[in-house]
Amino acid sequence: MKPLFSAAEMRAADAYTTEELHVLPLALMERAAKHVAEAVQKAFPDKKAKGLILAGGGNNGGDALAVARLLCEAGYAAIEIHLYASHLTPETTAQKQKLQGLEVEWVDKPKWDSCAWVVDGLFGTGLSRPLDDTLLHFLAPLTSEHKAKVFSIDVPSGLDADTGQPLGGAIRADVTIVIGQWKQGLFTGAAADYVGELRLVDIGIPDSFPNHTPSAYLFDAEEAKRLLPVRRPTGHKGTFGHLYVWGGTEQTEGAAALACVAGFRTGTGVITLISDRNLDGLRRRLPMEVMSKEVGTDFLSEAKAGSAFVLGPGMGTTSDRRPFIESALSNSAPLVLDADALTVLADHKDLIPLCARDHLILTPHPKEASRLLGKSVEAIEADRFAACEKLVQRFGATILLKGKGTLIGAPTFPIVAVSQGNTALSKGGTGDILSGILGGLLAQGVQAFDAACLGAFIHGRAAEILAKRMGTERSAMASEIADCIPAVWSELEK
Repeated sequence: MKPLFSAAEMRAADAYTTEELHVLPLALMERAAKHVAEAVQKAFPDKKAKGLILAGGGNNGGDALAVARLLCEAGYAAIEIHLYASHLTPETTAQKQKLQGLEVEWVDKPKWDSCAWVVDGLFGTGLSRPLDDTLLHFLAPLTSEHKAKVFSIDVPSGLDADTGQPLGGAIRADVTIVIGQWKQGLFTGAAADYVGELRLVDIGIPDSFPNHTPSAYLFDAEEAKRLLPVRRPTGHKGTFGHLYVWGGTEQTEGAAALACVAGFRTGTGVITLISDRNLDGLRRRLPMEVMSKEVGTDFLSEAKAGSAFVLGPGMGTTSDRRPFIESALSNSAPLVLDADALTVLADHKDLIPLCARDHLILTPHPKEASRLLGKSVEAIEADRFAACEKLVQRFGATILLKGKGTLIGAPTFPIVAVSQGNTALSKGGTGDILSGILGGLLAQGVQAFDAACLGAFIHGRAAEILAKRMGTERSAMASEIADCIPAVWSELEK
């Protein structure tokens, strides 16, 4: 997995590179500027295309000024520079001096409508205060819809590099050229609305150095391949596990059915739908491969090695659901608690100590996380990394915090971000698909933390494949996302 750096970790990495590896800050700046300038040149080969450089007083602004010089030297003759700063770092001062005598225009009021491209170098990873109203008004063309193509250096100005939340507002980039190492805020929160296409460029800053352990990582396809459950040629249905899915109320019974479908698509050998109510009506809606059985409170008595359970999708939130949650938590069988089960858990806080065990995955979306932590949804979304850590600390289990930029955490593990997925997942039933994927992986013997990471990847990638097939993200249905799970396996198995 690739490390994700916080702003503080990035400052430490920069310091190590300059002080211990003896790479001059100006040299790092020149390397970064070269990558940005090349991106502009590739997108706009016409050197008459008018461009604007926005530069702040920090080293991010120095990068931008170096870009202006490189483009001017390459023959770009219509470059405006707006310098937003009352104080410049020594490196940025040096870059400004290098522009003396070159044909660039320094402007206080950019002509936004005539710009074909903009390089955003106002603020880097160090921004920690909201943009003031004057600056937001000035940047309005780039904080809403805009015509110019915007290249942001490292982080779109105004976006918190740690949380992915705009600090009052943020520039909406078309391309964010990430310098040195990935920043954790680029992959969660509201970041997807601002970062555009992400490109990581290497300028010689190492991803590891003494006395540093990354606090977060980015899960990718290579890691997903490593976690694939083994399927030996001699395997049979018993080899690949037995998943039990709790059937919901009559009004929401489709949720459990979707989880069953996803469990089968994930490779589970046997799936049984169980409930404390009569399942005759639901049986007519189930895939033929799904077994079903009415059970009592002691529904875990039949569980054998290789069994896993999913409780929550469409389960109902009445107080009579509590004994089933308590029974499941009191058992050691691998378990996914989702949806209604999380609401019951939030309403019965005395069950929380039972959660601190192996092989348990809790899958809250932000509203469910707010109930579990007793915080507002806004507080959860303001810092999703912190919210995920608090959930892990409170419940002692594997946590999968849903949302764009899914986060996974567990005791003794770092936070992992999964960037796969799109708005095709913004439909009822897609969370039930995820529960079925997770349950299927647990049934096949994948450990809870690994199952959460791999399951989130499969879920998101299936949505991406479906959207590509359909030509749109708008029209997806949850069952169609389940039907794209085989395509994800095919990619990973190659």
